[in-house]
Amino acid sequence: MSYPVPYTWTISGILLNEGIPFNQGNLKAYNRLAYGNLEQIAECGISEDGSYALVFSSSQFQKGDTSIDHPNLVIRLYDYQDNILWESDTYAAMETPFELGTIDIAKVSSDDVWSINGVVLYNSATPLQAGTIYIYDVWNDQPVLLKQTTLNTNGYFSCTYEKTAFQKQGVTRTSPNLRIVVRDLNGQELTTYNVPAPISVNHSVKIILNTIPASLASDECKVYGTVKNTLNYPLKDNISVAAFCLYYKEPATGSSYGTFERVMLGTPTETDVFGHYEISYSAASIPLGLKLDGKEAKGKDKASIFAEVKYGQGGTTPESNLPQTFYSAPLVFNGQSVQEINFVLDLETDKPIKSEFESLDDVLKIYYQTVINNNATIKKYAQDKISEFLKPVGNF
Repeated sequence: MSYPVPYTWTISGILLNEGIPFNQGNLKAYNRLAYGNLEQIAECGISEDGSYALVFSSSQFQKGDTSIDHPNLVIRLYDYQDNILWESDTYAAMETPFELGTIDIAKVSSDDVWSINGVVLYNSATPLQAGTIYIYDVWNDQPVLLKQTTLNTNGYFSCTYEKTAFQKQGVTRTSPNLRIVVRDLNGQELTTYNVPAPISVNHSVKIILNTIPASLASDECKVYGTVKNTLNYPLKDNISVAAFCLYYKEPATGSSYGTFERVMLGTPTETDVFGHYEISYSAASIPLGLKLDGKEAKGKDKASIFAEVKYGQGGTTPESNLPQTFYSAPLVFNGQSVQEINFVLDLETDKPIKSEFESLDDVLKIYYQTVINNNATIKKYAQDKISEFLKPVGNF
Protein backbone atom coordinates (compact mmCIF):
# COMPACT_ATOMS: atom_id res chain seq x y z
CA MET A 1 0.00 0.00 0.00
CA SER A 2 1.32 3.30 -0.97
CA TYR A 3 0.86 6.50 1.02
CA PRO A 4 -1.29 8.31 1.81
CA VAL A 5 -3.47 5.56 3.28
CA PRO A 6 -7.05 5.97 1.94
CA TYR A 7 -9.52 7.22 4.55
CA THR A 8 -12.63 5.35 3.33
CA TRP A 9 -12.43 1.56 2.84
CA THR A 10 -15.01 -0.69 1.18
CA ILE A 11 -15.21 -4.50 1.34
CA SER A 12 -17.75 -6.09 -1.01
CA GLY A 13 -18.89 -9.46 -2.35
CA ILE A 14 -21.86 -11.77 -2.93
CA LEU A 15 -23.21 -14.52 -0.67
CA LEU A 16 -25.00 -17.64 -1.95
CA ASN A 17 -26.62 -20.61 -0.26
CA GLU A 18 -26.60 -23.67 -2.53
CA GLY A 19 -26.38 -21.38 -5.52
CA ILE A 20 -29.24 -19.07 -4.45
CA PRO A 21 -28.61 -15.49 -3.26
CA PHE A 22 -28.56 -15.40 0.53
CA ASN A 23 -29.73 -12.34 2.48
CA GLN A 24 -31.08 -13.65 5.78
CA GLY A 25 -28.65 -12.12 8.22
CA ASN A 26 -26.05 -9.45 8.85
CA LEU A 27 -22.34 -9.16 8.18
CA LYS A 28 -19.69 -7.78 10.52
CA ALA A 29 -16.10 -6.95 9.66
CA TYR A 30 -13.28 -7.28 12.19
CA ASN A 31 -9.65 -6.29 12.29
CA ARG A 32 -7.41 -9.01 13.67
CA LEU A 33 -4.95 -7.37 16.05
CA ALA A 34 -1.30 -8.34 16.40
CA TYR A 35 -2.02 -10.49 19.45
CA GLY A 36 -4.92 -12.30 17.72
CA ASN A 37 -7.98 -10.57 19.18
CA LEU A 38 -10.72 -9.33 16.87
CA GLU A 39 -11.97 -5.73 16.93
CA GLN A 40 -15.15 -4.85 15.03
CA ILE A 41 -14.76 -2.13 12.41
CA ALA A 42 -17.94 -2.35 10.27
CA GLU A 43 -21.40 -3.88 9.96
CA CYS A 44 -23.97 -4.06 7.16
CA GLY A 45 -27.03 -5.88 5.89
CA ILE A 46 -27.30 -8.01 2.75
CA SER A 47 -29.19 -7.04 -0.39
CA GLU A 48 -31.81 -9.23 -2.02
CA ASP A 49 -29.30 -10.41 -4.63
CA GLY A 50 -26.83 -11.47 -1.93
CA SER A 51 -24.52 -8.50 -2.43
CA TYR A 52 -23.09 -6.45 0.40
CA ALA A 53 -20.71 -3.57 1.05
CA LEU A 54 -18.93 -3.05 4.36
CA VAL A 55 -17.65 0.53 4.72
CA PHE A 56 -15.30 1.87 7.37
CA SER A 57 -12.56 4.47 7.84
CA SER A 58 -8.81 3.97 8.23
CA SER A 59 -9.02 5.44 11.73
CA GLN A 60 -10.99 2.36 12.83
CA PHE A 61 -8.08 -0.01 12.21
CA GLN A 62 -5.20 2.43 12.75
CA LYS A 63 -6.32 3.62 16.18
CA GLY A 64 -3.92 6.55 16.00
CA ASP A 65 -1.00 4.58 14.51
CA THR A 66 -0.73 5.99 10.98
CA SER A 67 2.06 3.55 10.09
CA ILE A 68 -0.62 0.81 9.80
CA ASP A 69 -1.60 0.85 6.13
CA HIS A 70 -4.22 -1.93 5.92
CA PRO A 71 -6.55 -4.02 8.10
CA ASN A 72 -6.19 -7.77 8.71
CA LEU A 73 -9.75 -8.54 7.81
CA VAL A 74 -12.13 -11.19 9.16
CA ILE A 75 -15.78 -11.33 8.00
CA ARG A 76 -18.54 -13.03 9.98
CA LEU A 77 -22.10 -13.80 8.87
CA TYR A 78 -24.70 -13.74 11.66
CA ASP A 79 -28.34 -14.78 11.65
CA TYR A 80 -30.94 -12.52 13.25
CA GLN A 81 -30.40 -14.22 16.63
CA ASP A 82 -26.72 -13.25 16.45
CA ASN A 83 -25.50 -16.80 15.82
CA ILE A 84 -22.46 -17.17 13.56
CA LEU A 85 -23.40 -18.89 10.29
CA TRP A 86 -20.06 -18.45 8.51
CA GLU A 87 -16.64 -16.94 9.18
CA SER A 88 -13.92 -16.08 6.70
CA ASP A 89 -10.24 -16.60 7.19
CA THR A 90 -7.98 -13.60 7.75
CA TYR A 91 -7.37 -11.44 4.69
CA ALA A 92 -4.70 -8.76 4.45
CA ALA A 93 -6.84 -6.14 2.69
CA MET A 94 -4.02 -4.29 0.93
CA GLU A 95 -6.25 -1.96 -1.08
CA THR A 96 -9.70 -0.44 -1.28
CA PRO A 97 -12.16 -1.35 -2.67
CA PHE A 98 -11.40 -4.95 -1.65
CA GLU A 99 -13.46 -7.58 -3.47
CA LEU A 100 -14.08 -10.93 -1.78
CA GLY A 101 -15.97 -12.35 -4.75
CA THR A 102 -18.85 -14.84 -4.62
CA ILE A 103 -18.98 -17.26 -1.70
CA ASP A 104 -21.48 -20.13 -1.35
CA ILE A 105 -21.79 -20.69 2.38
CA ALA A 106 -23.36 -24.14 1.88
CA LYS A 107 -20.81 -25.61 -0.54
CA VAL A 108 -17.51 -24.03 0.39
CA SER A 109 -15.77 -24.80 3.63
CA SER A 110 -13.29 -22.21 4.78
CA ASP A 111 -10.28 -24.19 3.56
CA ASP A 112 -11.57 -25.47 0.19
CA VAL A 113 -10.66 -22.26 -1.61
CA TRP A 114 -7.24 -20.71 -0.96
CA SER A 115 -6.10 -17.21 -1.87
CA ILE A 116 -2.88 -15.31 -2.36
CA ASN A 117 -2.62 -11.53 -2.51
CA GLY A 118 0.07 -8.90 -2.25
CA VAL A 119 1.93 -5.99 -3.76
CA VAL A 120 4.96 -5.69 -6.06
CA LEU A 121 7.21 -2.69 -5.44
CA TYR A 122 10.46 -1.24 -6.72
CA ASN A 123 12.55 1.58 -5.22
CA SER A 124 11.29 0.09 -1.91
CA ALA A 125 7.94 1.92 -2.06
CA THR A 126 6.94 2.56 -5.69
CA PRO A 127 4.28 0.15 -7.04
CA LEU A 128 4.86 -1.73 -10.27
CA GLN A 129 1.80 -0.48 -12.13
CA ALA A 130 1.58 -3.15 -14.84
CA GLY A 131 2.59 -6.77 -15.12
CA THR A 132 1.50 -10.39 -14.93
CA ILE A 133 1.69 -12.62 -11.85
CA TYR A 134 2.12 -16.40 -12.18
CA ILE A 135 1.38 -18.54 -9.11
CA TYR A 136 3.09 -21.97 -9.07
CA ASP A 137 3.05 -24.93 -6.72
CA VAL A 138 6.52 -26.49 -6.63
CA TRP A 139 6.43 -30.27 -6.34
CA ASN A 140 9.63 -32.37 -6.64
CA ASP A 141 11.43 -29.24 -7.93
CA GLN A 142 8.87 -28.93 -10.74
CA PRO A 143 6.61 -25.84 -10.88
CA VAL A 144 2.92 -26.52 -11.53
CA LEU A 145 0.87 -23.47 -12.55
CA LEU A 146 -2.05 -22.81 -10.19
CA LYS A 147 -3.26 -19.42 -11.41
CA GLN A 148 -2.19 -16.25 -13.16
CA THR A 149 -3.46 -12.71 -12.70
CA THR A 150 -2.46 -9.12 -13.42
CA LEU A 151 -1.29 -6.18 -11.31
CA ASN A 152 -3.43 -3.10 -10.88
CA THR A 153 -2.01 0.42 -10.87
CA ASN A 154 -1.29 0.16 -7.12
CA GLY A 155 0.94 -2.86 -7.73
CA TYR A 156 -1.67 -5.10 -6.08
CA PHE A 157 -2.76 -8.59 -7.12
CA SER A 158 -5.15 -11.17 -5.73
CA CYS A 159 -6.33 -14.58 -6.89
CA THR A 160 -7.84 -17.79 -5.56
CA TYR A 161 -7.12 -21.45 -6.28
CA GLU A 162 -8.74 -24.72 -5.21
CA LYS A 163 -7.26 -26.85 -2.47
CA THR A 164 -7.61 -29.81 -4.83
CA ALA A 165 -5.24 -28.07 -7.27
CA PHE A 166 -2.18 -28.62 -5.08
CA GLN A 167 -3.45 -31.95 -3.67
CA LYS A 168 -3.23 -33.43 -7.17
CA GLN A 169 0.45 -33.87 -6.38
CA GLY A 170 -0.44 -35.66 -3.14
CA VAL A 171 -3.83 -35.92 -1.43
CA THR A 172 -2.24 -35.78 2.00
CA ARG A 173 -0.58 -32.43 1.39
CA THR A 174 -1.83 -29.77 3.78
CA SER A 175 -0.43 -26.73 1.92
CA PRO A 176 1.34 -25.85 -1.34
CA ASN A 177 4.91 -24.70 -1.91
CA LEU A 178 4.22 -21.41 -3.62
CA ARG A 179 6.46 -19.71 -6.12
CA ILE A 180 5.50 -16.36 -7.66
CA VAL A 181 6.94 -15.20 -10.97
CA VAL A 182 6.51 -11.54 -11.94
CA ARG A 183 6.70 -10.62 -15.62
CA ASP A 184 6.33 -7.30 -17.40
CA LEU A 185 3.80 -6.72 -20.17
CA ASN A 186 6.31 -7.97 -22.75
CA GLY A 187 6.66 -11.29 -20.95
CA GLN A 188 10.12 -10.49 -19.59
CA GLU A 189 10.70 -12.07 -16.20
CA LEU A 190 11.35 -9.46 -13.52
CA THR A 191 11.73 -11.67 -10.45
CA THR A 192 10.99 -15.06 -8.94
CA TYR A 193 9.80 -15.11 -5.34
CA ASN A 194 9.61 -18.32 -3.31
CA VAL A 195 6.95 -17.73 -0.65
CA PRO A 196 8.29 -18.73 2.78
CA ALA A 197 6.46 -21.58 4.52
CA PRO A 198 4.06 -22.08 6.14
CA ILE A 199 1.46 -21.05 3.57
CA SER A 200 -1.92 -20.08 5.04
CA VAL A 201 -5.36 -20.39 3.46
CA ASN A 202 -5.40 -16.66 2.79
CA HIS A 203 -1.81 -15.58 2.35
CA SER A 204 -0.35 -12.10 1.80
CA VAL A 205 3.07 -11.18 0.45
CA LYS A 206 5.12 -8.09 -0.33
CA ILE A 207 7.56 -8.45 -3.22
CA ILE A 208 10.28 -5.83 -3.66
CA LEU A 209 12.27 -5.95 -6.89
CA ASN A 210 16.02 -5.82 -6.34
CA THR A 211 16.53 -3.75 -9.49
CA ILE A 212 14.38 -1.28 -11.37
CA PRO A 213 12.83 -3.02 -14.39
CA ALA A 214 14.62 -2.11 -17.61
CA SER A 215 11.31 -1.03 -19.11
CA LEU A 216 11.03 1.56 -16.35
CA ALA A 217 14.67 2.54 -16.04
CA SER A 218 14.81 3.23 -19.77
CA ASP A 219 11.61 5.27 -19.73
CA GLU A 220 12.57 8.81 -20.59
CA CYS A 221 11.45 11.39 -18.12
CA LYS A 222 11.99 15.04 -18.81
CA VAL A 223 11.80 18.57 -17.48
CA TYR A 224 11.18 21.17 -20.15
CA GLY A 225 10.04 24.75 -20.60
CA THR A 226 11.10 28.19 -21.74
CA VAL A 227 13.28 30.97 -20.36
CA LYS A 228 12.05 34.48 -21.26
CA ASN A 229 12.45 38.00 -19.98
CA THR A 230 9.70 40.24 -18.64
CA LEU A 231 8.96 41.46 -22.20
CA ASN A 232 8.29 37.86 -23.28
CA TYR A 233 11.46 37.67 -25.41
CA PRO A 234 13.36 34.36 -25.34
CA LEU A 235 16.71 34.31 -23.56
CA LYS A 236 19.34 32.24 -25.34
CA ASP A 237 22.81 33.68 -24.65
CA ASN A 238 24.85 32.39 -21.69
CA ILE A 239 21.76 30.70 -20.22
CA SER A 240 21.87 27.18 -18.81
CA VAL A 241 19.16 25.24 -16.96
CA ALA A 242 19.53 22.43 -14.40
CA ALA A 243 16.77 20.27 -12.90
CA PHE A 244 16.68 18.73 -9.42
CA CYS A 245 14.62 16.42 -7.22
CA LEU A 246 14.27 17.84 -3.70
CA TYR A 247 13.59 15.61 -0.70
CA TYR A 248 13.71 15.70 3.08
CA LYS A 249 16.35 13.56 4.76
CA GLU A 250 15.28 12.25 8.14
CA PRO A 251 17.36 13.29 11.18
CA ALA A 252 20.51 11.28 11.81
CA THR A 253 20.97 9.51 15.12
CA GLY A 254 21.54 12.10 17.83
CA SER A 255 20.18 14.97 15.72
CA SER A 256 16.91 16.80 16.32
CA TYR A 257 16.22 17.89 12.77
CA GLY A 258 16.78 16.65 9.24
CA THR A 259 17.98 18.41 6.11
CA PHE A 260 16.74 19.03 2.60
CA GLU A 261 18.78 17.23 -0.04
CA ARG A 262 18.73 17.58 -3.81
CA VAL A 263 19.63 15.21 -6.61
CA MET A 264 20.42 16.53 -10.09
CA LEU A 265 18.22 15.09 -12.82
CA GLY A 266 20.00 14.54 -16.11
CA THR A 267 22.56 17.01 -17.42
CA PRO A 268 22.25 20.82 -17.40
CA THR A 269 21.44 22.19 -20.84
CA GLU A 270 21.44 25.52 -22.67
CA THR A 271 18.39 27.19 -24.16
CA ASP A 272 17.88 27.26 -27.93
CA VAL A 273 17.16 30.35 -30.05
CA PHE A 274 13.54 30.26 -28.90
CA GLY A 275 14.48 30.16 -25.23
CA HIS A 276 13.38 26.53 -25.02
CA TYR A 277 15.16 23.88 -22.95
CA GLU A 278 14.64 20.18 -22.37
CA ILE A 279 16.40 17.93 -19.84
CA SER A 280 16.00 14.16 -20.13
CA TYR A 281 16.70 11.76 -17.29
CA SER A 282 15.95 8.21 -16.14
CA ALA A 283 13.24 7.43 -13.61
CA ALA A 284 15.99 5.59 -11.72
CA SER A 285 17.40 9.01 -10.77
CA ILE A 286 14.51 9.61 -8.36
CA PRO A 287 15.60 8.74 -4.79
CA LEU A 288 14.38 5.52 -3.19
CA GLY A 289 10.91 5.72 -1.71
CA LEU A 290 9.76 8.60 -3.94
CA LYS A 291 7.65 8.38 -7.06
CA LEU A 292 6.52 10.49 -9.98
CA ASP A 293 3.02 10.87 -11.40
CA GLY A 294 1.23 10.41 -8.07
CA LYS A 295 -2.54 10.30 -8.37
CA GLU A 296 -2.97 11.81 -4.93
CA ALA A 297 -2.02 15.46 -4.48
CA LYS A 298 -0.25 14.83 -1.20
CA GLY A 299 1.83 12.23 0.57
CA LYS A 300 5.38 11.76 1.75
CA ASP A 301 6.21 9.50 -1.19
CA LYS A 302 5.83 12.22 -3.83
CA ALA A 303 8.87 13.44 -5.78
CA SER A 304 9.38 17.22 -5.67
CA ILE A 305 11.01 18.85 -8.70
CA PHE A 306 12.47 22.29 -9.32
CA ALA A 307 14.79 23.88 -11.87
CA GLU A 308 17.45 26.59 -11.80
CA VAL A 309 18.62 28.99 -14.46
CA LYS A 310 22.25 30.12 -14.43
CA TYR A 311 23.14 33.29 -16.29
CA GLY A 312 26.80 33.49 -17.27
CA GLN A 313 28.93 36.60 -17.67
CA GLY A 314 29.59 35.88 -21.32
CA GLY A 315 33.36 35.44 -21.16
CA THR A 316 35.30 33.12 -23.45
CA THR A 317 37.07 31.24 -20.65
CA PRO A 318 35.62 29.37 -17.67
CA GLU A 319 37.01 32.02 -15.33
CA SER A 320 35.35 34.87 -17.22
CA ASN A 321 32.03 33.07 -17.74
CA LEU A 322 31.16 32.33 -14.12
CA PRO A 323 27.45 32.47 -13.27
CA GLN A 324 26.48 36.06 -12.61
CA THR A 325 23.36 35.02 -10.78
CA PHE A 326 20.80 32.25 -10.84
CA TYR A 327 17.05 31.95 -10.61
CA SER A 328 15.00 29.17 -9.11
CA ALA A 329 11.51 28.27 -10.30
CA PRO A 330 8.78 27.45 -7.77
CA LEU A 331 8.90 23.92 -6.39
CA VAL A 332 6.59 21.38 -8.06
CA PHE A 333 5.57 19.13 -5.18
CA ASN A 334 3.82 16.25 -6.98
CA GLY A 335 6.32 15.97 -9.84
CA GLN A 336 5.36 14.40 -13.16
CA SER A 337 7.52 12.25 -15.43
CA VAL A 338 7.02 14.92 -18.10
CA GLN A 339 7.19 18.19 -16.17
CA GLU A 340 6.93 21.72 -17.59
CA ILE A 341 8.74 24.52 -15.72
CA ASN A 342 8.89 28.00 -17.26
CA PHE A 343 10.96 31.03 -16.25
CA VAL A 344 10.32 34.75 -16.62
CA LEU A 345 13.50 36.58 -15.62
CA ASP A 346 14.36 40.16 -14.80
CA LEU A 347 18.08 40.26 -15.53
CA GLU A 348 18.39 43.87 -14.37
CA THR A 349 18.25 42.92 -10.72
CA ASP A 350 21.54 42.67 -8.85
CA LYS A 351 20.11 40.61 -6.02
CA PRO A 352 20.95 36.89 -6.13
CA ILE A 353 17.97 34.63 -5.66
CA LYS A 354 18.26 31.58 -3.46
CA SER A 355 17.29 28.20 -4.83
CA GLU A 356 14.37 26.25 -3.43
CA PHE A 357 16.94 23.92 -1.86
CA GLU A 358 18.69 26.72 0.05
CA SER A 359 15.49 28.54 0.99
CA LEU A 360 13.81 25.49 2.50
CA ASP A 361 16.95 24.44 4.32
CA ASP A 362 17.27 27.96 5.78
CA VAL A 363 13.68 27.83 7.00
CA LEU A 364 14.27 24.42 8.56
CA LYS A 365 17.37 25.72 10.38
CA ILE A 366 15.51 28.78 11.68
CA TYR A 367 12.72 26.56 12.99
CA TYR A 368 15.25 24.30 14.69
CA GLN A 369 17.17 27.22 16.28
CA THR A 370 14.05 29.03 17.49
CA VAL A 371 11.37 26.48 18.24
CA ILE A 372 13.27 23.29 19.01
CA ASN A 373 16.66 24.35 20.36
CA ASN A 374 16.02 27.80 21.85
CA ASN A 375 16.01 27.25 25.60
CA ALA A 376 16.66 30.89 26.49
CA THR A 377 13.33 32.25 25.32
CA ILE A 378 10.28 32.50 27.55
CA LYS A 379 7.95 32.59 24.54
CA LYS A 380 5.42 29.75 24.38
CA TYR A 381 4.18 29.61 20.79
CA ALA A 382 6.25 28.80 17.72
CA GLN A 383 5.36 32.00 15.84
CA ASP A 384 6.35 34.12 18.85
CA LYS A 385 9.68 32.36 19.19
CA ILE A 386 10.45 32.92 15.51
CA SER A 387 9.47 36.60 15.67
CA GLU A 388 11.70 37.13 18.70
CA PHE A 389 14.61 35.44 16.93
CA LEU A 390 14.24 37.54 13.76
CA LYS A 391 13.57 40.88 15.51
CA PRO A 392 17.22 42.13 15.24
CA VAL A 393 17.14 41.84 11.44
CA GLY A 394 13.75 43.38 10.66
CA ASN A 395 10.57 44.94 11.90
CA PHE A 396 8.80 42.01 13.58
